[in-house]
Amino acid sequence: MIGEAVNQEIVWSNHILTDRIPGINYQTTIDYTHHLANKRLGMLGLKPIYKDADRNPYKHLDRLQDPNGDK
Repeated sequence: MIGEAVNQEIVWSNHILTDRIPGINYQTTIDYTHHLANKRLGMLGLKPIYKDADRNPYKHLDRLQDPNGDK
């Protein structure tokens, strides 16, 4: 079920974002979504399901998600 939700998120993200934003493309969207899925699974105490998703391709976005960070 999680795999299906991740696939739907990838399809939706690529539909919305397409390749119009520099640095965001089809492959980086897949990589980021897999990375987030593994992170969320870990938060639930579950093992990651995407073996090659060990890095965040959008590391620069971490600052925006930090509620204590500067924006």
